[in-house]
Amino acid sequence: MAPDPKWREVADALYLPSMGDSGAFFDFDPTTPHDKSTSWMATSVPMLSIPALDFEAGADTLEGLFRHSTTAIGPVRGRANQMVLLMLAIQAANVGESGYFSDFIGGSERDNDPFLKPPFNVRSETPQNDSTYLLASSGGFVQALVYGLTGLRIEEAGLVEKFPPTLPKSLSYLRLVNLEFRGKALDVEISRLPSGRVVRRVTSKAAGH
Repeated sequence: MAPDPKWREVADALYLPSMGDSGAFFDFDPTTPHDKSTSWMATSVPMLSIPALDFEAGADTLEGLFRHSTTAIGPVRGRANQMVLLMLAIQAANVGESGYFSDFIGGSERDNDPFLKPPFNVRSETPQNDSTYLLASSGGFVQALVYGLTGLRIEEAGLVEKFPPTLPKSLSYLRLVNLEFRGKALDVEISRLPSGRVVRRVTSKAAGH
């Protein structure tokens, strides 16, 4: 179906407020406090990282958005909703911050992940509550791993290697098998070289093999 042309008119009028050349971007008027304690919406910028939105921006803009997000979430990091942290994990991967990526998906060791609740290690909404099993957190966790780790994105041409690959600090190798898309399947291998550089190898094959 052809989209309503009004959507294009709306999209072309949207913009992100910014201030000066600091690379800082804001959810709303920058004179209003952007910390999470003052405004719940102060961390909506990370949602631009959701792969389905596929926000297009240069490296400096992405870096500015990431710094904005980490500053806003800082005061409430210990009680934040994991859905926001998982979007931040994708932002971190986009700008090559593997340390932040490891932190936002729950730490380098499973026992240090405050979102995993016994007895089945299901993910809660926040570290403090027992709102489980939360689809937004669990689905976001999968998105952070697949999109953040691989750097792949869905484009008109298919799955495209859009961002560099990332690995959590605790891993040196990871293989994702049978990522199926449009009748094709991919194996994606991500490994850390002795130099510390993370590389990606994508192998295509027939679906179902």
